[in-house]
Amino acid sequence: MQAFAAGRLHKSTPTSLLILPPSGASTAGILVSSGLDFTVHLTSIPFPPAPTTAKAVPAELTPATSLRAHRRGVTSIVAIDSPSQQLLSGSKDGTLRLWDMTGRQVSAIASNGLSAVNALALPDNNSGSPVVYTALQNGIVELFDMRTRASAGRTATGTPLAAVAASESAHEVVAGGTDGVVHIWDARSLGQERMRWRRSEGSIEGVAVLPSASPALSRVLVGGEDGLPYIAQVGSGGSEKGSSSVSVEAELVFGDVEAVRCIRVRAVEGGSEVWMSGDGGVARRYVV
Repeated sequence: MQAFAAGRLHKSTPTSLLILPPSGASTAGILVSSGLDFTVHLTSIPFPPAPTTAKAVPAELTPATSLRAHRRGVTSIVAIDSPSQQLLSGSKDGTLRLWDMTGRQVSAIASNGLSAVNALALPDNNSGSPVVYTALQNGIVELFDMRTRASAGRTATGTPLAAVAASESAHEVVAGGTDGVVHIWDARSLGQERMRWRRSEGSIEGVAVLPSASPALSRVLVGGEDGLPYIAQVGSGGSEKGSSSVSVEAELVFGDVEAVRCIRVRAVEGGSEVWMSGDGGVARRYVV
């Protein structure tokens, strides 16, 4: 597959990518990218050329707007509708910053203890309540309400967290630690941990909640530095009331056991489409 557009957008490692719908008829969309160079860029995506057998030179991607206020690397970005579209960025400087689409900073929000923000997550099936979950270096998952732009809850693990995901429909919050432990909480009572497990000691770099046919069964996609991504099933088990068990539903082959750094999931007909990328520089697609 040949790229029709390319560009070196950041002076350091890119950390997160987000594609937004076009704001007009002149572009195919807007690429939002963050990097360890403290910057968030908004770049217009050109329309792909008509298919041809001739090898074409990719169009050059050039940022149209640059968002600069963070004092350390930006780790994650999400788009929030509240009510107009805005961007939220999290950084190793311990802040979340809210931006409008012109590049103006609307607000700066401090994390718990100004701890580095390693990941952000919006709940799936969002009912319109603008909330975001953060995975912090101090081992805390912190919930922020973007209407008040303030912390609305938190729970601690004691180990730095590198990944977080949330499902509003399943009432679950999942986080992965640098010690390889995966944690699940009830989103309605964030302080109550439902389950934790560890398959290896490699840092968990990405997690996602997958749809489940049963409300008593959770399906969690886990990827990390061990290069062995898998889908875990978490459900009732044992004789004690409220006890849970975890098992591996499926292994997802990922190259030559290279670290998984990024996981994205979207719904498709008949299941979920999973995209993963890692240290090998290859993006892989699965349907589960």
